Amino acid sequence: MTGVERFDVFVVYAEPDRPWVVTLSGRLRDAGFRVFFDEWEVLPGDVVTRRQEQGIQAARAGVVVCSPAAVSSPQVMDQYAALYSQTVEKGRRLIPVLHEDVGMPPFLDIRRCVDFRHAEGDVYQTRVAQLIAALGEAQPTLEVVSALPPGGRVRPEGARRARLTVAMSGVEVVDRDEGRRTTGIPRAEVARRIPARLQDVHRIGHRRDGDLVRRGSDAATADQLSPALREAGVMLGEAFIPDPVGAALTGLIGDARRHGAGLRLAVCAGDDLVDWPWEALIPPGADRALALTESVEVFRGVDVEDTVPGVVIPGPLRILVVLASPEGEDGGPLLDVEHELATVLDAVDPARKRTAAHVQVLNLGTLAALRDALKAQRFHVLHVCCHARPGRLLLEDERGLPHEVTAQELVAAIPENRRPAAVVLAGCSTALSVQAAPQDSADALPGLARQLLAAGVPQVVAMTAAVTDRYAALFAAALYRELAVAAEPMVVDAVAHARRQIEADRRALPQDAPVRRLVEWATPWCSRAVSRSRCMTRPPRPARSPRHRSRYCRPAFRCARSGTSSAAAPSCAPWSRRCATAPAPAR
Repeated sequence: MTGVERFDVFVVYAEPDRPWVVTLSGRLRDAGFRVFFDEWEVLPGDVVTRRQEQGIQAARAGVVVCSPAAVSSPQVMDQYAALYSQTVEKGRRLIPVLHEDVGMPPFLDIRRCVDFRHAEGDVYQTRVAQLIAALGEAQPTLEVVSALPPGGRVRPEGARRARLTVAMSGVEVVDRDEGRRTTGIPRAEVARRIPARLQDVHRIGHRRDGDLVRRGSDAATADQLSPALREAGVMLGEAFIPDPVGAALTGLIGDARRHGAGLRLAVCAGDDLVDWPWEALIPPGADRALALTESVEVFRGVDVEDTVPGVVIPGPLRILVVLASPEGEDGGPLLDVEHELATVLDAVDPARKRTAAHVQVLNLGTLAALRDALKAQRFHVLHVCCHARPGRLLLEDERGLPHEVTAQELVAAIPENRRPAAVVLAGCSTALSVQAAPQDSADALPGLARQLLAAGVPQVVAMTAAVTDRYAALFAAALYRELAVAAEPMVVDAVAHARRQIEADRRALPQDAPVRRLVEWATPWCSRAVSRSRCMTRPPRPARSPRHRSRYCRPAFRCARSGTSSAAAPSCAPWSRRCATAPAPAR
């Protein structure tokens, strides 16, 4: 043990109670406490009693799990005596946990216990909360072991949680509620063929126009892209979902459906696989991709070195929109920002009729304007609409000219304690690493989304490829409509719902409908580095008099190109003419 090692709590228990104590210790660890549980802290080669002595000395609190087996165990009584000595001499907290009916030692019996006898379901959850409160303020979350002790028949209401880790060396699916792990070995011969298939998808779905990559815009391309994307998804499933992993994953999805709950599935890919379209993965025996499967909310789990603050901002929903379409050839084709802005406003409109939900639009897409807006007010979502390259956003400078911005520069522009709960990057390829686009840089850098997560943004929505203005607007509308009206807004859930809804609507259209060409459902990429990131808390709905009307007006929007200003529907004639005659540009 190093001289600086510290523990929040030392757990004393008898060996027959180990399965129950593993669950309880996991819940404490999930709340952020450093737990000395000998199964986790005593390593091969350690002297067990010496390591336990060090743990008792280093812990600021002790928990004694009381049961008939515990009070009859000399080892448990010795550890209890050592903890009691620490309590008397150093004032450390000692908490009895009553697991089964038993008479506790006198000096333990005088302390108020946390009674877990016959506790299941909500009662168990309440007792865990009492123990956490007694130990002190919870710290940033870590991975849970299990939600409930073994043997119970009641599970918490809400979505199931699972993690799928994929690498060329192995695959693992973890049931984060039950603590079960299933591993497998990828089929290397299939995995080796996937890059070529992904190149085919890229070639079919994009065409070169100078230095800009655009999504294909003809029906024939759409007809080719759908089966190519499906074939890539089938290959991903065959390569990385071997039999035991596939059975476990299918069981999790089926269990979530039976309980009327969703399955939040975190996909964690190795560095060499992170840019592959895991949302398109089709498990063996399934008929559709994970991201299009009902009841499955797929997101990318990103491991970061530092803890990420859990940002929960009181409602109603507030969105800060940054629209940047710089002048000059280096700024790329002008974007139809008017349409995207109107789409975001319309999406929030149902919520603003019941609450004060609103959208604020920056006059200029500069870092300085962004910082000033965040200083003035806290926002749940920062929506950035601009062109992008892997590792860079193309914003504006004070003269309206292109300004390439890295993730570090974007985060540095956010004032202290003003981080939004989520950042939506509507530019193309904002989720990709620079390695995925070697023409832009020879250096392998993380994508903007992963850089933002590493810098402390709780969750990021980004794009894995070029995305058309039309699809970006449809996606933004569905995303914000879900966030604005949901009782408990969750970005992961909103992204999953938006993706499935747009694709279902697209498939229902006639073959010659323009929107049917937008085969872009695999493009949005939702990632987060925390176990549960709720975007906001709902305030109580105020009582209204019959004559009361909610106050809401569209924000003043000034077009830097025309110099005009409007507080109603934005008007920007030079942009409108350009966008009306040119194909929808990719971002």
